[in-house]
Amino acid sequence: MKLQIAIHQARLGSMEFKVIRPARPLVHAVLVDHDRHLDAYVDQDAAQRIGGLWTLAASSPRSLVHLPMRANQSPSSELPEEGTRQLDLVLLHHSLQFAPSSWKEVRRRLGPGRPQTVTLPVPGHPGAAVVDHEARHYR
Repeated sequence: MKLQIAIHQARLGSMEFKVIRPARPLVHAVLVDHDRHLDAYVDQDAAQRIGGLWTLAASSPRSLVHLPMRANQSPSSELPEEGTRQLDLVLLHHSLQFAPSSWKEVRRRLGPGRPQTVTLPVPGHPGAAVVDHEARHYR
């Protein structure tokens, strides 16, 4: 799978962050916070691209993957309820130990970004990573 992305750099104090965004916006993807639960509405293209970007976040321990979705239009059947809000999605490797409270400042400092294409292995095809399902039970 080939993904068109933009790579941005942002400095926050002594730390420099690499922020990856999709080159084309995910116009058919919405993430809604209903206070007690989240709902995601995506079409097939957005779901595949989010999956690819999720794989990229999992394999890039020093990067933040930002999916700007809060400005997207909600599905017509979903009326805005009181206490709901649309969100962006930020994916990152757990080892980065990034504080969510720092995200707004990092986002504010993002540069223009460099376009790039990444190639990710397609599951089930030769060259795809082998998943060790028993590893999730490792203590």
